[in-house]
Parts: sequence; structure tokens; C-alpha cells
Amino acid sequence: MNLKKKLISQSKQLRIGMEDLIKVLYVDDELHNLTSFKASFRRHFEIYTAISADEGKKILEENEIHVLVTDQRMPKNVIAMRGGIS
Repeated sequence: MNLKKKLISQSKQLRIGMEDLIKVLYVDDELHNLTSFKASFRRHFEIYTAISADEGKKILEENEIHVLVTDQRMPKNVIAMRGGIS
């Protein structure tokens, strides 16, 4: 089973409440990757995207995010962003 099908299958079991979707933040410096990710998973998850670590931090401060997906090879390293997450 490919990753997309597996995540969608698990998302149906992992709903937080009757109507709530799992909130996923994807941080990547490539706009095409962000767009593709959101298009692929928007029906099964509440997707947030950020084009930079700073934008990702802002989203984390304003929203309760359950899953964080990051690109480790971004120009401004995302590791600093991860350090602020508890």
C-alpha cells in the first residue's frame, strides 16, 4: 500500500472528534510541493502549509497542530523551528 493510501486509511480511524480532522502543517521552501501535498490530503486532513520556518512558527503559535512535516534541506534550517515545539 502506498503512503498516501495508508495515511488516508489511518486518518479515518484517527479522527479527533466526530467532525474534527487531524491538523497537519507541512513546511517546505518549494511551492509546488506545498500545493501538491495540500491537493492530495485536503479531503482527509486539515492542511496548513508554510513556505518558510518563520511562517511555520507563526502557524504553530496560532493553531493546534497535530502533525508536523518538514523539508530538512531548506535554506533556513527547520531544525531551529522544531526546537521550539513542545
